[in-house]
Order: sequence, then C-alpha cells, then structure tokens
Amino acid sequence: MAKILLIEDDPQHTMLAKLRLESEGFEVVSAKTGAESVAAASLAPDLILLDLILPDIGPLEMIKALRAVPAAASTPIVVFSVMDYYEIHRKGLEPEIAGLIPKPYDTVEMLEEIHRVLKEYALKPEVRSY
Repeated sequence: MAKILLIEDDPQHTMLAKLRLESEGFEVVSAKTGAESVAAASLAPDLILLDLILPDIGPLEMIKALRAVPAAASTPIVVFSVMDYYEIHRKGLEPEIAGLIPKPYDTVEMLEEIHRVLKEYALKPEVRSY
C-alpha cells in the first residue's frame, strides 16, 4: 500500500488521522515541524498530507522545502487544513496542491480524496512534474 507523509503539528489530529489511514492499509510517517517534514520527505512518500499552519514555517516555504527534496519533488500534496480554497488561492498555493481535505474532516471523504489523488497521479505521471 502507499506511503503517506502526514505533516501535522497537533498531536491529537496526528494520532487520529494516522490511526484512520493505517486501518485503511496505508503506511504513515508523521512529522510536526518543517525540519522534521523535510527529513521525512527523503523516505519517498507516495502522497504528502500537509497541514498548512505549522509553528516554524509558512505554507509556501514548506511546499518549496518539500519540492527541494529529490525523493518528494513530484509527490502530490493534499492540503489537510482549516484553510479553504479561497485562502489557498489567495496565498498562491493552488498550483502546488493536488487536493484539499478541509478540517474538521469526515473520514470517508478524507479517504476518498486520498484514493482519488493516488489514482490520478498513478495514471498520469506527467502531472507529477511541478
């Protein structure tokens, strides 16, 4: 099954999302800061689930740092955040993301979005180049 890098600073959200994803058969690696995220991205995840509000780095800087890691340079990023599409667009992040799971989230919708993105990127590898 696919490996997901879960970048989330809230321990409770991390625990719940990780349990739900692992019960679906995903391998989950978690990180709570920008520095941890960059290190974990070197493990070549199939998908990055990114909370945009982290304590040590801004959203655009985080995405750029992830893209600078060769093993994650073309990995699809699904935003896992309270930010809506308008805010994502306003910050200029829209071209960098493959999907959005708004918080609070519904587990079924979260899993559907992850499966959709994984399927889309597996079928269209040319989309993976940013």
